[in-house]
Amino acid sequence: MAELAEPVVSFILERLSNLLIEEGKFLRGVSDQAEQLQTELKLMQALLKDADAKQHDDAVIREWISQSKDLAYEAEDLIETFAFKVGSRRRGGVVNVLKRYTCIFKECYMRHRVGVDIQGLNTRVAKLTKRFRDYGIRTIMEKEGPSSRQLQSIRRTYSHVEEDDFVGLESDVKMLVQNLVSENGTSHYRVVSLCGMGGLGKTTIARKVYNHPNVRRHFDSFAWLCISQQWQTKEILQGILVKLIPETKEEIVRSWNDDKLVRQLYNIQQNKRCLIVLDDIWSTDAWECIKNAFPTREKGSKILVTTRNQNVATHIGPNGFHHEPRLLSNDESWELLRKKALRERYNHGHEDIVKLEELGMEMVKHCGGLPLAVVVLGGILSTKHHFSEWEFVYQHIKFYLGRGERIGQREGEIQRILALSYYDLPYQLKPCFLYLGIYPEDHGIRTDSLYQIWMAEGMVSKEDQIEGESMMDVAERYLGEFVKRCMVQVKLKDEPGYRKFKSCRLHDLMRDLCLAKGRDENFLKVNDYRHNDNLELIE
Repeated sequence: MAELAEPVVSFILERLSNLLIEEGKFLRGVSDQAEQLQTELKLMQALLKDADAKQHDDAVIREWISQSKDLAYEAEDLIETFAFKVGSRRRGGVVNVLKRYTCIFKECYMRHRVGVDIQGLNTRVAKLTKRFRDYGIRTIMEKEGPSSRQLQSIRRTYSHVEEDDFVGLESDVKMLVQNLVSENGTSHYRVVSLCGMGGLGKTTIARKVYNHPNVRRHFDSFAWLCISQQWQTKEILQGILVKLIPETKEEIVRSWNDDKLVRQLYNIQQNKRCLIVLDDIWSTDAWECIKNAFPTREKGSKILVTTRNQNVATHIGPNGFHHEPRLLSNDESWELLRKKALRERYNHGHEDIVKLEELGMEMVKHCGGLPLAVVVLGGILSTKHHFSEWEFVYQHIKFYLGRGERIGQREGEIQRILALSYYDLPYQLKPCFLYLGIYPEDHGIRTDSLYQIWMAEGMVSKEDQIEGESMMDVAERYLGEFVKRCMVQVKLKDEPGYRKFKSCRLHDLMRDLCLAKGRDENFLKVNDYRHNDNLELIE
């Protein structure tokens, strides 16, 4: 995918630029070819960024990106070899000077060969880029493909679809309801948010809050809207207004322009107590486009936000109440699984009920307290009627949590939902995230060594460096982005110091996502010897 090819091209461009500056004399005769390669790679880089931004699962795009990556690595090998030869000739002394004069013809030949190799690479890069554009790839990427529409449909949420089996998060609901209905004191907030990793149950909690009797009594009007990653300003405004004043639905959709939509939504919140839920909002850009429709001064209306990004929550409500739901305990996870998988067995009796319970208690540990994983596992087990079938699921638990039951399915519901956070990362952060998969399960990763490895692998970009920052500072900002997006868990340093993160770790299922994406991208090689992952980074 583009997210791994583009950083390689960026790294090569940086090396090539340095060589053009530092080795001008030696490059005499081949500098034109080197500069042309630089130009072609910059064009390829721009196209790769576009491909990454669209995130479409299109076979043409995947093939072009694969070929781009191969050419990028070939260019890297050529430049590394060239840099080594340049460095070798720099060893000073009279002997080296004499040797240089006696080997003048050899150097001319080497320069000629370098020029030929670069020119050949130039031609291939240019042809590949031209084919990519000639096939109308930008048109393909600008269309919303079936996979994107399907994913958007999967993620759409509804306020009335409540979860019957709700375990362990009742105190979260109570606390959020209290902060929404309060009109005075320190708990008086205009914005209340739920922030956390995918699958944590944010939407489920928000539904419970939205439909809570105290909330229903307190507010006059209600609107629930799921904000997709492919949001449109007008659709968001229309969607909210249709819920708040359903009697004017036809007029809203047919004739109200953006200005009227903003003005009417603003006025309604001024005159009524409204609760508006913005579910699964991903970007601050989405809020910036609709914020003028929301009063900044408290008039009784409130906003409830669910998001995976802490920056989004604090941007919408800088002085709001922000809450991150916790993972379920082992006991809570088992209670939820028991309700999902064994309810019918309890009702009708089952000869193996004790053995099923024992096996279920072991399997639920692999869910790591993530409610989504428990629910998915419960759904799978509810279709298994014999102990031998449960035993088979247990023996292949990683497969079932990763892909469900469909043969040939690339990823199941858990990975699809967790992967949304991965796809939303800036392109330069994706290889840094995938690198975390190389560490063992439940392993605390020391941040200082991690930063150094990222830098050594060329994953930390100088383009992201702010004046006065070291590359280690940039690497820590990278990790900070993962923290803000609730993708990694961190420990802070006890002692005061410049760097704040002491170590980090991945949730087990997030690590599984790392490994799956790493395999897809040919980034990690995984050899599994009886549950022990032997990992190798593919350079």
